[in-house]
Amino acid sequence: MNDELPTVEETEQYAIDVALRQQQAQLSALRQQQPWNLAEWAVGLLHELDHAEEEIKARAKAHLAFLLQEAKGRRAGLLWKYGAAIRKQVVQDTSVKKKSVTYATGRAGFRTVPAHERLVLDDEAKAIKFAEQYCPEAIRHSIDMKMLKSTAITQGTPDGCHYETTAARETFFIGPLTVTQPDLPAAKPTERLSASEFLGIKP
Repeated sequence: MNDELPTVEETEQYAIDVALRQQQAQLSALRQQQPWNLAEWAVGLLHELDHAEEEIKARAKAHLAFLLQEAKGRRAGLLWKYGAAIRKQVVQDTSVKKKSVTYATGRAGFRTVPAHERLVLDDEAKAIKFAEQYCPEAIRHSIDMKMLKSTAITQGTPDGCHYETTAARETFFIGPLTVTQPDLPAAKPTERLSASEFLGIKP
């Protein structure tokens, strides 16, 4: 004899099952008293399908967000744990002339980011006054820095701004393998579930 008490989940599920059985019994009794109505049945079924569609969309959206977050976390964890070792290995496998290497699973290496100059906003109020005089179309809810920079070429450094030069540098990257051969095996189709299977509804 099992003397274990039921869990909270089991108790709640039992209560739900009892309520559903009572509801089904009431519906059955009502149907016996009244003739079956096609329109009433169809409208009720359509309402159920609308609810199922909304629930499927909500669950799919939540599950997609979970999967993306999980992939992002796995990527971050992988690079945190092995990033330094991967970089060290890539440095050994590259040379002065060849800054990247193609492995069987993808490419990794270094790429040169060219030096560039950007206009930095120091005092927004002063910059807005400058823009109002020379390029008022650059003023929106904030200053269009690209347009302001192009105007500064002829008008000089705008008030409230200064130039900042970023030196050329090399950045480490890990990229996917580029395959040019078209005769790759086709991917297996993903398993498809019916709406009732996806929602866990027993037939």
